[in-house]
Formats: sequence, C-alpha cells, structure tokens
Amino acid sequence: MKLFFFISTLLLVLHLNANTITLKKVANITNEIVMVSDLTESFKGNQADFEDIKNIVVSVLPFEKRMINIPANLVLQKINAQYPKLNIKIPSTVVAVRWNELKLNEEIVKKEIGSFLIREFNLSNEAKFTFQKVPVITIPNENVQLSFEIARSTIITQYTKVSGKVEYGRNLLGVFSVDVRIEDNRKVYQANRSIKKSEVINLDDFTIVQVNVNPINLLKAELSSEDTYIAKNFISKGSFLKTTDIEPIPDIKSNNTVTVLVQTNSMLLTYQAISKTNGRLGDKIMLQNPDSKKIFYAEVIDKNKVHINLED
Repeated sequence: MKLFFFISTLLLVLHLNANTITLKKVANITNEIVMVSDLTESFKGNQADFEDIKNIVVSVLPFEKRMINIPANLVLQKINAQYPKLNIKIPSTVVAVRWNELKLNEEIVKKEIGSFLIREFNLSNEAKFTFQKVPVITIPNENVQLSFEIARSTIITQYTKVSGKVEYGRNLLGVFSVDVRIEDNRKVYQANRSIKKSEVINLDDFTIVQVNVNPINLLKAELSSEDTYIAKNFISKGSFLKTTDIEPIPDIKSNNTVTVLVQTNSMLLTYQAISKTNGRLGDKIMLQNPDSKKIFYAEVIDKNKVHINLED
C-alpha cells in the first residue's frame, strides 16, 4: 500500500513538473474579445502549449467598458476545457484592459475639421478658421476615424456648427460639435447703392470685389445680365450680396390676373383667374376662380399664363 502511494505521488509530481505554466495576466484585447496572453513558463512546460493557449477566448468584454476583472476560475475553465492535462497557476483575479487611452488634442481636431471644410466649400488652402468649443477627444488608438457634417449655419453669428463622430471600426465612441468661422478670399458683389425690398436688381447696382469673406453666408458669386432678380430683403450700400438677399423675378406674381389654358381631348378652353402665389416657369401655383371662388392649381407655362391638361 505504501509502495503504491509512493509511486502515485512520484508520478503526480513528475506530471506537474512537466506541465506547469504560470499565467501572469490577460490583456491585448482584439475588438471585444479578451484573449489569454503574457504567459510565463515554469519548470518544463512545452513552448507549443503557450502558443495554443494564447488563442483561447477567455471572455467577451462589453464595448462600452475599458477594463474588466476576470475571475481566476473562469480563466482556468476556459483553458482546462481544451488542455485538461496542464496545471495552470494564475492570480486570483485577472485584469483585462481594452486600451491605453490616447488623446486627440485641439490642434489635430482643428486640422481635421479644416480639411473637411476646405473640401465641403471648395475653399482655398489659405482659408482661415476660427474655432469655438474644440474638444480634447479620448481615443483607443491611431486607427480611430473622425467624420464630420455641417449641423447648422448661422449668418447672424458668422459661425457654422460642425458635428463630428468618433468611430472605431463599427463602433461609435462619441459625438461632439464645434463652432467654426471661415474666412476665404472670394470675388463677391458689393452694392453700389441701397436697394429696397422687392426692388428689381440690375448688374450695374454692384461692383465685383475680391475680399476675405465667410462663404457660409451663401455669397452669390455671379449675376448674369440675362437674368432678372428682385430684392428679398433690404440691401444696404456697401454690403456684399448673398443668395438669401435675392430671388428671380417670378413669371407670375401673386394677386395678378392670369390666363388659364384648359386642354381636353377635343378642344382648348381659356378663361381668367387670380394667382394666389408667385410662380416661375414649370411651377404649380395656387389660383382662384373669380366667379366661383374655388381654389385650383395649374402649371406656369409663360408669363401670366398657366396650363391644365385634363387628358392626364
């Protein structure tokens, strides 16, 4: 009996000495998978065992968490399920860390937003930017992607709000917004005189100048002598013309008498109606029959002329 006990003990010691491995920690998380890593050999463990064990998935780390404590018995269960003959020594708790946090400083964020705005508004490389509310962004590594879009343009404050996303693979790490004022050298139209609202605008009313302006203000780059416009707002002398200041003269003005052409299968009828809205060629506008007072819609086909096709 004593001999049997001695032999069994000897075989057990030899087995442990040949296969004992000490696991120091779990780290190097790939995406959401916690892998076994940083193994230290004890006694005569086989090097091949280390390589295999490193490929065992120990746990799944929720993406919103940046570190997690993994119980020792969970690590043992995962390893022993595939390598039951190995005797693994590990600490009572294994700490897994997703990443060593890096910071995107303000200058990098400004540079990325500036590059986006240059492409978005076809700005020159000499365009100048003034930033407000620039964040310092925490990222897991250099592979993070920043994406931007114009959230809002405000002419009054001269600033544009740019919203940004911080993405790592398919995961959204965070969002932020930055206010930016842009100045770029552009050719613009400067008013030679004060122009009242609804007044017809002529090309002679402006002088083309080249100055640093904020293109977010929707500056009108060209006026054609062939097109006619009216002022939507009061335009003061010396101000720069914006697209929000003007609109094309409508082919039909509101409250005008217009000719209605009604086309049927066999004839073309005409009568008069009152326009209730402005309209340009191709627009469908609201009209009113002066006798019945009924409202209807028709397509503008010419100056003060609309069309209704009853064959459709």
